[in-house]
Amino acid sequence: MQGRAAADFFTAFAQMVIDGRRFTSLNDLTPYIPPAVLEKLEEDVVYRAAFIGFAANQLGIISGRTSPTGFPQTLNALTGFLMIIEESGEIQEWTIREITDRYEYLLATSWRNVNPPLFALMLEAYSSYMRGELWR
Repeated sequence: MQGRAAADFFTAFAQMVIDGRRFTSLNDLTPYIPPAVLEKLEEDVVYRAAFIGFAANQLGIISGRTSPTGFPQTLNALTGFLMIIEESGEIQEWTIREITDRYEYLLATSWRNVNPPLFALMLEAYSSYMRGELWR
């Protein structure tokens, strides 16, 4: 699923670049995301986490907010984390700050090579999507 999400993200991103559009926010991708991808985003947490993770990582690099260091480990940590808390429904109730505060120690100690600023950026994007503020 992560490979398919990567291909779908980079296809949308490439088309945006070909059209001469700048990537300054995640919503810049909206016209380049086909309905089939939007459907997959709704259906599968692993695909959703990966697509949003790739998009947030690329935007973070372009904007200078994060570095790509530890991207695969960070994406895997985010995916596992989201699979657990989505099932419990907790993500609906927490703010990004509460989540990063609660899991900062876990990120630093248990998930080696995870990039905490990138994790927070990905989680922020994921939460925006879940609130209906992104690509809908």
